[in-house]
Amino acid sequence: MDVVPTAADPQSCQHRSAYVNFVNTNVIQLENVRLLNGGQPLPLANCNARIIRASLLPWARQIGIKCVIKKSDDEEYKRQHSAHERELAVWCTLNNPNILPLSGTITLSYGYNTYMSPSAVFDFYEHGDITVFIRSRYQPDDLHRFRLLCEVAEGLSYLHSEGVIHGDIKSPNVVIDPSLKAKICDFGSAYIPNCLGCIAGSPGQFHSLKSQLYLSPELWADEDNDPPTTQESDVWALGCVMLEESPSFRFALCYLDGIMAHISQVQMGIPPYKTENDPYGFRTLQKRASGHPPAHINDFSKSNISAAIGVVALECWIREPEDRPSAQDVFEMLRETYSLFQAHL
Repeated sequence: MDVVPTAADPQSCQHRSAYVNFVNTNVIQLENVRLLNGGQPLPLANCNARIIRASLLPWARQIGIKCVIKKSDDEEYKRQHSAHERELAVWCTLNNPNILPLSGTITLSYGYNTYMSPSAVFDFYEHGDITVFIRSRYQPDDLHRFRLLCEVAEGLSYLHSEGVIHGDIKSPNVVIDPSLKAKICDFGSAYIPNCLGCIAGSPGQFHSLKSQLYLSPELWADEDNDPPTTQESDVWALGCVMLEESPSFRFALCYLDGIMAHISQVQMGIPPYKTENDPYGFRTLQKRASGHPPAHINDFSKSNISAAIGVVALECWIREPEDRPSAQDVFEMLRETYSLFQAHL
């Protein structure tokens, strides 16, 4: 069924028209898709969505189908429906090598009516997210890790240049494509702040869209008022990804007490990371309580590449959001340093 604009939507909204056009012209027919694993979703997904792996016939192209679980409460469902449209409206306009593209939409059969319709379709990322890839059999070296972080920063810079706030930058939302390049994905928290009253505009609530472990100080400090995510909070989260994936750190949330310890750290403005010498983050907690950043350059001392990443990450964690570099600045700093290392190979 074709999507048509509703009376409540501004007729001049370019995002509404782009969304309507995309959903109506990029429909993938169910008969052209073979659901893999019996149509069972993959085990790793967030609490609101599931990913079903499928094969697009006749070329056997591997695709993923993002299935958002419907809310049963009527008011919750209305908010969820708006959020679902917002994600597709933002995502369908994006075109960048470091952004996972939206390939189309599909309406699943009646047996999948617990999911929102239509569902987003994208090329399946067989190498998983950046953390899974780094710990996989490929074992990318330090310079390859550096390149991946450059690509993440470039992708975020592109989003910001398009006026898009991602709102949930984290390692699980960076996937690796078949050519081993990093792509930002998951636009369920994304919005365009300058598009007031628009399908792609600011959501009414932000709390449920945030990942607590990656919140910048200005977001957690005023949590009762549910402040919106911003370009500056995206940059803070980008620094967290750089810390997580740098050669000097290992990040794992394995036990409930560890999770609770991390949440406590975030509430005091500390990204929730454990090091080999500080498994529960207490030393980090003490540093933050003393007014220090989440990590120091000495914490990135495993290699020269790690130290170079650390220099940029520290810039992302400047406490005052207006003093942080832009995503473009971060990308340029990383790219320049990466080029120097590459030239000395």
